[in-house]
Amino acid sequence: MATAHTPAFKLKAHATILSTFYLLNDDINQLQAQLHTSMQQAPNFFKQTPVVIDLSHLHPKEDQATDLQTLCTVLRQYGMIPIAIQNAGTYSETLKDELEIALLSQPLSSSKVTTHTPSSSTKIAESNNQIITQTVRSGQSIYARHKDLIVLAAVSHGAELLADGHIHVYGTLRGRALAGVSGDKQARIFCHCLEAQLVAIAGIYQLNEQFPSTLKPTCTQIYLTQQEYLTFSNL
Repeated sequence: MATAHTPAFKLKAHATILSTFYLLNDDINQLQAQLHTSMQQAPNFFKQTPVVIDLSHLHPKEDQATDLQTLCTVLRQYGMIPIAIQNAGTYSETLKDELEIALLSQPLSSSKVTTHTPSSSTKIAESNNQIITQTVRSGQSIYARHKDLIVLAAVSHGAELLADGHIHVYGTLRGRALAGVSGDKQARIFCHCLEAQLVAIAGIYQLNEQFPSTLKPTCTQIYLTQQEYLTFSNL
C-alpha cells in the first residue's frame, strides 16, 4: 500500500534505439506512394516504430510549405509513432505544441554518430561474440547487444537478427538482418547465401526487391560507403 513517503514513479535515462525519418521533399503524395510500396514488401516493418522526423534535407521554401500535421498523420497510418522533430529550420517553438511531439534542439543523429566510432567497433569485435548454433526460425528475434552475432546455421523467412556489431551467417540468410543497430556505421553483414527480406546497417536499409540484380546468391558482404549507401559484394 502506497504511503506519503513512497514515490509514485522514478525516471531513468536509457540508451534507446530510435529511427530517424529524413524527409527529402514536401511531396506528401510521393511519400505515401513510397510508404505503400514498402508496406507491400514488408508489411510489419514500420509497425510500432518510434521515429524522429528530420527536416535537414529540405530547402527553406519546402520547409515552410511542409504540412507537418499531415505528415505525422500519414506516418501513423503506416504504423510509425512520431515522437520528435529535429533540424526544424524556420519552424517556430509553437509548432511542437500543435503536433504534440518534442522539438529537439540538438539533432539525435549527431550524438549517435559521435559515440560509435571505428575504435568502438573494434571493442565490440574483441568482446565475447554471441554464437547461435541452431536454425533461427520464423518469428524468432535475436539481439546481440554490444557484440557481433554469429549464426552457424540458416535463418528462416520471418526471423530477425539484430546486432550492435557485425552479423555473420554461415548458412542461408532469409528474414531480416540489422547490423550496427546502435549507430555503428562500420558494421557489416556477412552470409553464405543471401535471400534476406531486408538488410540494414546503422538504420539504413534495403528490401529484397532493391538488391542489385547482378548479385549472386552466394557468399556476400554488405557494408556502408562513406556516402552512407548500402553496398553489396560477392566474396
